[in-house]
Amino acid sequence: MKMEKSFKNILFGTLRGRLILNVVLIHAVMMTVFIADLTIRQRAVIIERQEEDVMALSNNLSINAAEWILAKDVEGLQELVDAEKTYPEMNFTIITDNTGRILAHSDKSRIGKQLLELPDKAQQVIINKTSELVDALTPVMVDGKLIGWVRIGLGQHKVSKKLDEIIVDGILYTLAAIFIGSLLAWIVGTRFTKRLYDIQNTINAVSGGDINIRTKITGIDEAAVLAKEFNEMLDVRIRSRIELEEKNKLLEDYKFALDQSAITAITDKDGIIRSVNDAFCKISKYNKEELIGNTHAILYSGYHPQEFYDELVKTISSGKIWSGEFKNKAKDGKFYWTIATIIPFLNPDNKPYQYLTIQFDITERKKAEEEIEESREKYKGLSEATFESIFFSEKGICIEQNQTAERMFGYTNEEAIGRYGTEWIVPEDREMVMKNMLRGFEEPYEATALKKDGTTFPCMLRGKMMHYKGRNVRVTSLTDITERKEAEASLIKSENRYRRLVENAPDIVYTFSNKRGGIYYSSRVEEVLGYSVNYLYEHPNLWNESIHPSDQEKVTKIVQSFQNERSFEVEYRIKDANGNWHWFYDRAIGGQNIDDEILIEGLATDITERKSAEELIKEKSAQLEILSNNLPESMIYQLLRDVDGRMKFIYVSKKAEEIFGKTVDEIINDSSIIYNSIHKDDRQYAADKEEASFRNMSEFNVELRSYNSVGELRWLHVRSTPRRLDDGRIVWDGIQTDITERKNMEQVLLEDEQMLKTVFEESQIGKLVFDKNAILIKANKQSEEIFGTDANALIGVFNLRKAPNYKNPEIWERLDHGFQVEHEIEIDPSLMPYPTTLKGLRYLHLITTPISDMVSKNIGYIIQVDDITEKKLQEQKISKAIIKTQEEERYEIGGELHDNVCQILVAAQMNLGMLNKTLKLTTDKDRYNETKRLIKLAITDIRALSHRLAPAFFSTTKLEDAFKNLIHTFHFRNDIKITLRIEINTEKYNLSPQLQLNLYRILQEQLSNIYKHANASIVDIDIRIAGTNLKMIVMDNGIGFDIQSHKDGIGIANMKRRAEMVSGKFEIISTPGNGCLIIINIPVEENKEIEEEII
Repeated sequence: MKMEKSFKNILFGTLRGRLILNVVLIHAVMMTVFIADLTIRQRAVIIERQEEDVMALSNNLSINAAEWILAKDVEGLQELVDAEKTYPEMNFTIITDNTGRILAHSDKSRIGKQLLELPDKAQQVIINKTSELVDALTPVMVDGKLIGWVRIGLGQHKVSKKLDEIIVDGILYTLAAIFIGSLLAWIVGTRFTKRLYDIQNTINAVSGGDINIRTKITGIDEAAVLAKEFNEMLDVRIRSRIELEEKNKLLEDYKFALDQSAITAITDKDGIIRSVNDAFCKISKYNKEELIGNTHAILYSGYHPQEFYDELVKTISSGKIWSGEFKNKAKDGKFYWTIATIIPFLNPDNKPYQYLTIQFDITERKKAEEEIEESREKYKGLSEATFESIFFSEKGICIEQNQTAERMFGYTNEEAIGRYGTEWIVPEDREMVMKNMLRGFEEPYEATALKKDGTTFPCMLRGKMMHYKGRNVRVTSLTDITERKEAEASLIKSENRYRRLVENAPDIVYTFSNKRGGIYYSSRVEEVLGYSVNYLYEHPNLWNESIHPSDQEKVTKIVQSFQNERSFEVEYRIKDANGNWHWFYDRAIGGQNIDDEILIEGLATDITERKSAEELIKEKSAQLEILSNNLPESMIYQLLRDVDGRMKFIYVSKKAEEIFGKTVDEIINDSSIIYNSIHKDDRQYAADKEEASFRNMSEFNVELRSYNSVGELRWLHVRSTPRRLDDGRIVWDGIQTDITERKNMEQVLLEDEQMLKTVFEESQIGKLVFDKNAILIKANKQSEEIFGTDANALIGVFNLRKAPNYKNPEIWERLDHGFQVEHEIEIDPSLMPYPTTLKGLRYLHLITTPISDMVSKNIGYIIQVDDITEKKLQEQKISKAIIKTQEEERYEIGGELHDNVCQILVAAQMNLGMLNKTLKLTTDKDRYNETKRLIKLAITDIRALSHRLAPAFFSTTKLEDAFKNLIHTFHFRNDIKITLRIEINTEKYNLSPQLQLNLYRILQEQLSNIYKHANASIVDIDIRIAGTNLKMIVMDNGIGFDIQSHKDGIGIANMKRRAEMVSGKFEIISTPGNGCLIIINIPVEENKEIEEEII
C-alpha cells in the first residue's frame, strides 16, 4: 500500500510527474487520433469499394432480370439469384415485382412475401452501409417503366480483418512513442522543476507552522518571480491574520453585547429558524431544539391581521429592512410584546438568503400604555356619566366639553369648541369668573350660568390645571345648584312652621340635659303619659326614673355616646301615670354641648300599638319559616313602613344569614344591613321604586345589584306587594331571589348577539338568511355587492325554493335532515328575475346551512355566498394550458411511436426474416412464426395508439371521419354493435377545431372506459344540433357503476373540464347494472366564422 501511495505521489503529486503524465497523454491522444484517422480512411476506402461492387452487381442483375420479370419466369429469376451466391462475401440477393412482392430470394422461404419500405422514386439507393454489411436496392426498368426491384447485400468480413491488423500496428507505434516521450520528459522535468521544489519546501515549512521562513531563489525567471510574490504574500498574510484576530475579538464583543441586550434569531430565506440566542428562549419559553427548524409561526398570537404579515414579507423579500411591533404567544400560553427589526442578508444578486431578527422586550411598556388608555377611557366614561358639566379650556378658550355640558347648556361640541369660557356665564359675573380662571383659582365658588336659549340658573364652579393630550389645560366643573338654592329658601320657611308643627305633632318633642334632666316637653306628653308638662318640670328626672329597669342600661349608654356620635335611635319601655307600660321609639333630632353639659333635642313616638302588631306579625310569620328557609337562592321578608316613614324589616327568612353574613336578629334590629348591601348606583333607583310602591300601593318589582356576605356582587330580583295595616302603617310581603346566573347568561347572549351582528354585517362573504318557508328575511352588504342588487327590495318576496339552483328535491331532502349543502353555480345576469348591476357570467360558491330548533326542526336557513368568478376564470385558463400541454405531449408521443418504435419493429421483422434461412428445426420455425406474428400485432397496435394520441387536425379532417377512425383504433369485439350518427350541417354551423378536438377527447375517454370496464354489447353515439346547442350522447348497456363513489375520478373530471372549456355542460347518468349515459351540451352560433387556436 505504501509503495502504491508513493507511486501515486510521484506520478500525480509532483510537477515532474504531471509533466511526464501530460507528455504521455499527448502522445497517446495524438497516436490514437492518427490510428483512428487511418482506420477511418481505410474503412471508408474499403466500404466505398464494396459499395461500388454491390451497386455494380445489383445494376447488372437488374438488367439481366428485366426480361425474366417480363416473362414472369420465376424459376429463371431464382437461377440468377443462385448464381450470385458464388460471389465472395455475398449475404443475400432479392428480386421483387414493382409492388415489392418477392419473386426470387437467396432464402427461398421468403419467396412470395412482401419487401417493406420501398423508396418513393425509382432510383438506385444504398439501404445499409456499415462495417458488417453494404446493402443496395436497384430498380428494374423497361422503357422507363418500373417493373421490379433488385436488392443485394455484401458482407464485410475481410474488411473487418484488415482493419484489425491496422489497429494492432497503430497501438504498437503509440506505445513506443509514449515510452520515448516519457523518458525525455523525465530528463527535462528534473532540470526545470528543481527551483520550484525549493518553493515547495518553503510552502511545506510554512504549513508546518514556521511562518517566518522565506525562499532564497534569485533571478528573473518565473520561479524567481513566484518566490518573490510568495514571500510578499506571507508578509501580507501575517498582517491580515493580526487584523482578523482583532476584528474577530471586536465581533465577539459586539455579539456578546447584542445577546445580553436583545432577542436575536436568524432564519433562512424560507423563514426556517436556524439559530436563536438565550434571550429568545427565555422570553418564548421554548428551548433551542424546539425553535430551530421551525418558523416564527410557532409564536403566532392571533392578534395581528394577515395584511400585517403580508406587508412584512413583501418588505423583507424585496431586500428592505422592516421594523415594527409584535404580539407573540409563549409556550406557556402567555403573551408578550417585542419591538423588532428584521434585516435581510443579500447575495450577489441582491436576493435575500437569510434574515437577522433583533427584538427588544416591550411587554411592560405595552401594559403601561394599555393601563393609560384604560384610565383615559375610564376617565372619559366617568366624565360623560357625571351630573356635572366638565369643560377643558386653554387660555380661557374651550377645547372640549362632556355630554352633560351639551345637555345642560344646549351647545353642541362643535359649537362649544373655540368659545371663551365666560360665554357660559351671565355678563355681571364674567369678570369674576375670568379672574379666577387666569389666576388658577381652585376653590369652589358660585355664579349664575347662561344657557344657549338665554335662560339662567345658579351654579357652583371649580377649576384645576392638568396635563391633557399633551397640553396644559384647565378643567372646570360646573354644578347646577338650583335645587340647593331652592332648598335653602324653603328651609327658612320650614323653620317658621316648625314651632307650629311641634305643638301639633303626634310625637313628644323634648329637650334633655345630662345635668338638669328634662327641661322641655311638648304638650303631647300629657296625652301619652298622663303627666302635665309642669309636673315633669317639677320632677325633671321622672322620665328617666319611669324607664323599664331592663332598658335603663341601654338608654344610659346611648345618652353617654351622644357627645361623640351626635345622634341615636332607641326603643324602650316607659311607665305612665296609671302604671301602664308604653313602648317609645326615641331618636335625637339635634343637640349641643355647653361646657360639660349635654343638651339633647329628641322626638319620642308611642309605638305600643306597633309593637303589639309586630308581635302578631312575628307569630304569623313563624308559619312561613320552614318554607322560606328552604327556598333555594331566595329570601322571604316583610318590610314595615311606619307612619313617620321609617322603614324596618320585621321578618327575614333564615336564608338572609347566608346572603348577608348577619344573624336574622341583627338584620331585624338594623335594617341598614340590607339597604347598605345594595350597589351605590342602584340605591336611588330602589328608593324611587319603593316610594312609588308606597304612594300607589302597587307592586314593588325591581332587579338590582347587591353584595353578599363574601363581597361578591350579585344580581337580585326583589318583588313584594304592599298592604295597609289598621293603624295606617304599610307592610310589604316579598321575596328576594338571586338571579346572577340568569343575568350573566343574558349578558353573554347580548354580547354574542352583538358579535354575530358585527360578523354578519362586516363579513367579506355574502350572507343571506331565510325563514322556515325559505323567504328572504335578511342580507348583508357583501351579498348585495355579489348579486348587484338592493336586498331590501327582495326581503319578504324572494323565495329560495323557486330559485333555479334550488329546485332539485335532493337539496331540500338533505336540508330537511339537517345536512349542510355546498355547491357551485353559474349565473347569467341577463336572466336574473330582478334588476342587477352585474355584467357577464358569474360563478358563485354557495354553502346552505339549516337552522334547527331544540327538536331538530328547521326554522330557517343561512346561505354563505362567495364570488369565485376570478378563481373559475383562472381555473379555466389553467385547464386550457394543461390540455394544450397534454395535446402537445400526445402528438409528440404519437409521433415517436409511429416514426421510431414502429420503424424499429419493422427492422426487427426484416432481421427476423434474414435469420429464417438459418433455421432448421421445426420448433425454431414455429417460434419464428409466433415471434413474427407478435411483432406484426405490436406494429398494428402501436400505429392505432399513435393515431389516437395524435389525430389529424380537424381543420383538414371531417369530424365524422375522425370519429370513425377513433372507433376503429379500439379494436372492439365483433359481437359489439357500435352505432355512430352525426347530423350536423357544417355549412350552417361552423364548428371550431378546438370544439371538435374536445368532443374527440371526450368520446375517446368514454370509449376507453367502455372498452376497459363496461363489458357492453351495444354502444350508441349520437351527435346533432338541438336548438342552439350541439348535443353529443354516448350510451352503452354495460355493467354501469355508482357515480357517487367515482365522481372525483380523473376521467370524469377531464370530460367535464373539456366540456366547460367550450362553455358546455357535462352530465353523466349511471347505476350499477344499468349501463352508462353521458350527455354533452355545447352552445354553437349560426352563420359566424369562429377562429380559434388549435390545441
